[in-house]
Amino acid sequence: MRLEKWALIAEILGAASVVATLVVLILQVGENTAAIKAASRQSAATRIEERTMSVATSPQLADLIFRAGNSGDIQLDSGEALQLLNYYQSLLTSTEESYFQFREGNLDQEFFEARARRSLRGISGPYTELFFEVVFGDGVYTEEFVEWLREFRSQNAPSEGDE
Repeated sequence: MRLEKWALIAEILGAASVVATLVVLILQVGENTAAIKAASRQSAATRIEERTMSVATSPQLADLIFRAGNSGDIQLDSGEALQLLNYYQSLLTSTEESYFQFREGNLDQEFFEARARRSLRGISGPYTELFFEVVFGDGVYTEEFVEWLREFRSQNAPSEGDE
């Protein structure tokens, strides 16, 4: 064979190997994306499970959350107020983390919003508005998340029959 024919064959083989490499990379990216989404869902579920178990295994915390969410006017001592604040912040911080996972495409909207509604139900009672007023103004949470949360809360506020 002449050199030109060998060069043409080499060029065709080179192009075919580039195409094959691209196909393999595309498949790997798809698998990686699926793995990231699965890990994000598992992480969100694990945070919920850990928080649920902390309430389930602490009668004092369970009682505090129950009283805070179901009493019109409750009095908290400083330890209870701090404990409730930390519990609420745990819910909100977990929601913010899930919000960014959702924004990055790692959690689907239905899963994320169901978890966000669950977190908001956990932050209820006479101290709710004070809590949100403080955390919205203290700069702990990103402005993007705070704006989203305000809108989400207004759209998902329980009606009087739901409480």
